[in-house]
Amino acid sequence: MTADLSALAELLPGRSYRLHRPYEVSVEKIREFAAAVGETHPAFHEVEAAVRRGCSDVMAPPTFPIVIAFKVLQQLLADPELAIDLRRVVHGEQRFVTVRPLCAGDVLECTTSVETVRSLGGSLVLGTRSELREVGSFTPVVTAHATLLIGSEVT
Repeated sequence: MTADLSALAELLPGRSYRLHRPYEVSVEKIREFAAAVGETHPAFHEVEAAVRRGCSDVMAPPTFPIVIAFKVLQQLLADPELAIDLRRVVHGEQRFVTVRPLCAGDVLECTTSVETVRSLGGSLVLGTRSELREVGSFTPVVTAHATLLIGSEVT
């Protein structure tokens, strides 16, 4: 592992970032996301279908939380103290643990923390955990786990 990745490995563990202001899930954003990922289920477009599935308004697709979590993950990737070269970052894995679906009208906070850092073949493998909670709640509605690979400098 190169010296710059060794230094980065020392700085990363325990880092935590928060959404600057709460994110309001809107019908428009849900429909835009659903269209972008090809989700055609009526619950992602129509209130009546979402209500039948337990939401009070249009339901967000299961992967919609990445929209919110990525806003916070960008803070980590742009942290000047870390100086991560985005040209060397590859998104390896993403998974979601969902307590309940997100619905239009939800107002959420998000905190992203670095959970794991390990060396693999001269690169760093970084595991993050993003907890999305209703404003004022301590219980996550969705937890997003991401794995990033940060490669060494190519010479």
